Amino acid sequence: MDNCDPSVADPKKQYKILKRLTKELVIENACLCDTVDLLGKRLYILEQERKFLLKRLLQKKQMKASLSKETEVETATTSSSKKTGLLNLKQKSGISAQQKSFRKV
Repeated sequence: MDNCDPSVADPKKQYKILKRLTKELVIENACLCDTVDLLGKRLYILEQERKFLLKRLLQKKQMKASLSKETEVETATTSSSKKTGLLNLKQKSGISAQQKSFRKV
């Protein structure tokens, strides 16, 4: 037998080498699994935060839209009430502009 051929190495050495490589692979796999689990948890938290913030944003937009509609209605009613108020004041005074012009003559 030729002792220089690496494929015909000592079986005990091959066993130790394979055992060490297997341990390293198992440890590396465990680290990767832990990393995947941690990233999954972070992703879940970020998704929940995104959903919460999106709901709050939509609520704020709806509140802002409803407030702007209310202010539009209030300004419209206020301006129309001012106009009718002025007309009422003119009518209550009892003397119109035409009557004043007739009195001058």
